[in-house]
Amino acid sequence: MITQAKAAQRTRSSRSRTPDRREPGRQEPGRRDFLTAAGAAAATFALGVPARATAAGRDAVTAVEYVDVQLLSITDLHGFLQGAPGSNSVIIGNGRRSYTVGGVAHMAAHLERLRAGRPNSLFFTPGDAFSGWEFDAAAFADEPTIEALNRMGLDFATAGNHEFDKSPAMLQRHMEQGVPFPVEGRDHSFTDSSGLRFHGADFRYYSANLVWGADGRTVLPAYHVEQVRTADGRELPIGFIHLTALGSERFPGSFQPGLATLDEVATADRCAALLKAQGVNAIVLSLHDGAVAGADFNSGSAPSGPALDLALRVSPDIDAIVTGHWHTRFNMMVPDPNGVPRPFVRRAATARSSTRSTCGWTRSPAGWSGN
Repeated sequence: MITQAKAAQRTRSSRSRTPDRREPGRQEPGRRDFLTAAGAAAATFALGVPARATAAGRDAVTAVEYVDVQLLSITDLHGFLQGAPGSNSVIIGNGRRSYTVGGVAHMAAHLERLRAGRPNSLFFTPGDAFSGWEFDAAAFADEPTIEALNRMGLDFATAGNHEFDKSPAMLQRHMEQGVPFPVEGRDHSFTDSSGLRFHGADFRYYSANLVWGADGRTVLPAYHVEQVRTADGRELPIGFIHLTALGSERFPGSFQPGLATLDEVATADRCAALLKAQGVNAIVLSLHDGAVAGADFNSGSAPSGPALDLALRVSPDIDAIVTGHWHTRFNMMVPDPNGVPRPFVRRAATARSSTRSTCGWTRSPAGWSGN
């Protein structure tokens, strides 16, 4: 049974606010001294960058100078509300030990445990939450997937390529707003597990680089700002930039000739600059594009893929990168263009695991200064 997420998680979801004005002489939360993904202490990127954090970064909950933020993400769910069939539900962990996992009921219980005692937790997906394969959910217009994500308290979502398998209108009007699809007044939504009509997502979808081909307008909002609280009660704005896989409009499943995808690096850099200009200095990139780590997901011994290329090139103002698309998993640190390591993570597809990243932003006398 899927447990209902805390109301506080739902009410905070996807609200953009103007950052508070800084008071003269007051120390403000600055951008990363270091962010760490859980388990990253053992990982090493192929270029030899050590994936370890300061002692404070490893224990951001108790470090006074840190703002503790927990990022919880799942990717490429594809409507697998139950565990994936056969070997698809088996993952290989450290030491080559195998685990049978999967299903949103187990995931919901796991998320509830992870959220306990961590009020600054944000739960999101880098895309492909529905559509793609799973017939059981697709037979009900993928509405059960949105209901499950609502009940788990998803805060926001990046649009993947499969979110456009039918049309942009299906994503925006039906999945987000609950309007019957394809023809309102003729077609009807299904009833959910509580017996009520499907009402749509309790969260928003975003994409900065998916645009209408005719005029270049973004189909969805490009980025947004979440607010978390510091130990002394002040609010820290965290910006999230969202990217959809380059060429999604030409993929066989999501072929949408009226759409276009913009260059990912240029788009992310532009959004990061816009967020910085608004006083948002803690920035996370949620990306639906692929990469692999090598022989072991926790080693980063032989990484490759377009998402890795982006992670090496995208603006140093971006503090962490969470990705999806390719059904792989990895947990590594990669150097930004200034040579400063930052987390680059993704988790297994089809409800087999979630990513937990603990992020610590420091206070400095200079306020919103650099590293």
